[in-house]
Amino acid sequence: MTGATTQKLVIDGTASQDAGTYAVEITNGCGTAVSEGAFCPADFNTDASVDDFDYFDFMNAFTSSDPSADFNEDSSIDDFDYFDFLTSHAAGC
Repeated sequence: MTGATTQKLVIDGTASQDAGTYAVEITNGCGTAVSEGAFCPADFNTDASVDDFDYFDFMNAFTSSDPSADFNEDSSIDDFDYFDFLTSHAAGC
């Protein structure tokens, strides 16, 4: 693991079975802070893989106005959610 004492932490050698939600605990002389769990938003169906199934599942949610399709969390399901999801999906995790 590189970067344990820098602003960017890199964990090498991860595999799909390592997928999950992780939190980070940071401690210094001022105290301790714990992050919210990190996840990959492009993995819409949370199967630890960013693939076409995520796109299809997002489109099903989007076309049926399912609340999970509010990708940008602005309380409205609209084209911005679609474009934000596409951008995230193209970038991967």
